[in-house]
Amino acid sequence: MIRHGIYASKFPAGAMTVWTFVNRNEFDVAGSQIQVSHQKDSRYFDLWNGEELKPDLHDGRAVLSFPMEAHGYGAVLATASSVPGLESFLSEMEALARTRWRAIRPTGECSRSNS
Repeated sequence: MIRHGIYASKFPAGAMTVWTFVNRNEFDVAGSQIQVSHQKDSRYFDLWNGEELKPDLHDGRAVLSFPMEAHGYGAVLATASSVPGLESFLSEMEALARTRWRAIRPTGECSRSNS
């Protein structure tokens, strides 16, 4: 991991790898989050926000950048093969990412917002 307070778990499965992330910080974090070994033809997808990532490639390594909200989560897929249903899934996740799911109450409690 590149950032303090960001924790990741790696789940390799054949030609694909998924990483899940937790931001334990009290603040949003954007920019470079993780550096991974890059394989030729690999593509990277921000599953949480529903978009393809364009990595910075250096010496066989890929640096992946994406935003994470305070106390939030993230997920990234790396694959060199086609994944059935991925485009549809990414579209749904992008729409969800644009929707305001939570409203912060003055007391600091979180509640789900239907707006």
